[in-house]
Amino acid sequence: MPGKKVLTKSVVRRIAEYTFVVVFSACITLIIMSFKSRNFSKIINFSKGKVINPSFEDSEENKKIVEYAKIAFNTYAKHCSDADEIYLETHKCKRSDGFVSTAVQSLETLYLLKLNPEFKKAKSIVLEHLQPKKIGWVNRAQFWNKCIGSLIGAFRLSQDSDLIHLAFTLADSVIDLQTSKLPMHINIAKHQSSNAEWLNSSVPISEVLAGVPELLTLYAISGQDKYKKAADHIIAKISKISETPLHYVHFRTFQPVEIGTIFKIDGNILDYYNNLAILSGITENEKIKEKLESINSNINEVYSKELTFDHLFTKQLYSRIGIALMFSGHLDVKSNFYFGQTIRENWRTITDFRFRGNPLRALLEHDQTEFNKVVNHVLNYTKLNDGFTGQLYTNKKRWVKSGVQNAEFLGEWLKVVAENMNHNDEITSAAKNVNGHILRIDNL
Repeated sequence: MPGKKVLTKSVVRRIAEYTFVVVFSACITLIIMSFKSRNFSKIINFSKGKVINPSFEDSEENKKIVEYAKIAFNTYAKHCSDADEIYLETHKCKRSDGFVSTAVQSLETLYLLKLNPEFKKAKSIVLEHLQPKKIGWVNRAQFWNKCIGSLIGAFRLSQDSDLIHLAFTLADSVIDLQTSKLPMHINIAKHQSSNAEWLNSSVPISEVLAGVPELLTLYAISGQDKYKKAADHIIAKISKISETPLHYVHFRTFQPVEIGTIFKIDGNILDYYNNLAILSGITENEKIKEKLESINSNINEVYSKELTFDHLFTKQLYSRIGIALMFSGHLDVKSNFYFGQTIRENWRTITDFRFRGNPLRALLEHDQTEFNKVVNHVLNYTKLNDGFTGQLYTNKKRWVKSGVQNAEFLGEWLKVVAENMNHNDEITSAAKNVNGHILRIDNL
């Protein structure tokens, strides 16, 4: 018939082939989307969390804190968003940690201070740079405590699924690097590990339990056994550690390594104690219980007479689980703490001031009035250009500005201030890791 198209066999075949390709592609797409949805929803369904809405008084003091945080972060983001820290006078960048530590550690603080544009900017920096193939050599403990811990904390506050998804991705990329040993350093991109041979193949005792609280938290969120197995594997080894205060253990055998004379229970020992206390709140493991029951046998008469704000923080942490650590002595805020330093009387040295959060958190619980004085003093004293610089204690016994805006300023120190501004019991009582990053809120 005139004008009527005839469907030849070849035309029908081409139509059938085209239809098959379209339908097949659609099916594959649906399968992939369904697979991703099932796996990712499994993580989110287990979170059982709620969004924490920050709220604080609209006072002049609080406005000043918010503005300081905004200035400090934007200075870093403008000049050094692919690095860890910034030199405030030259705007040169410092790659000290290897995982854009200012950006990732500032997430919780920016959220608590309601700095939404800055929070989104920090998140975009983190999502861009914290990909396994882009991360080289890092300290294993710091990577867990500061990087993955920060991602978990920011997720706990905001319920932002992108952040917890990244935490799982990063954890999966390193979890098998610490199954047979505990290396000090790992190269994530090359999937390698290394230990400091000049320290007799040892690791600081503070790093033995590093990552275990985060692994157990990832297990609680996802229900995936691999995280619990990895944590239990490390916990099982702590029975090998001597009950005598020590600084280093062999990274395979966990036996003490002799490196000089031990005078004090310093930060290495305290971080080990702190992790034990933190773990007691998130696991019923018998190995942890055994160590906690014998903890005071580690503190003899000599050690018990020292008390800095680092020791006080540990003492406060243990008091919450019913253990009275035997640290005693006179606590002098101005001489022992005012910039957050620890004075070691035997060595007559003072540690540099890098805005660590735990001493400030201990002071907050000890004396709110003195806390307010210290916060105001430190903010005024450390201000440098458009940021805040750490302090160095010189051989001439005086403080000088380091010129570096440490990642801990936004990530730890100012976070304590932001938590105090919010007066939120859920945030205050939340389980936190050794760097103050939130692991669990309301035991979830």
